[in-house]
Amino acid sequence: MNISTHFDPALRQRINEDMSLRKLATKTQISYIRAINRLCEYLQHSPENITHEELREFQLFLVNDGSSGTTINSMISGLKFLYQTTLDKPQTVSKLSYIPVARNLPIVLA
Repeated sequence: MNISTHFDPALRQRINEDMSLRKLATKTQISYIRAINRLCEYLQHSPENITHEELREFQLFLVNDGSSGTTINSMISGLKFLYQTTLDKPQTVSKLSYIPVARNLPIVLA
């Protein structure tokens, strides 16, 4: 994974420390970093100075780009962790909502 030049190393270190404190699984940590990195690439600036409108446009970009509901929900989880836990700005992501994903029923053999 290529790390965005707009993803501040100090911020990344702080996120890694917060994830370690909460003992998040390695795959979860990778998913969160990937989400924040993709946001940085989209914005072309640090995610610390984001506006509600930019966040909304990013979510629309993900939907229009053809990302699955599961992928978008994973991205939202990563962004919520960044803004609620690491940056302590819960109002930034207060309007983000998860996308309903259809669940497949198991096949029951008679």
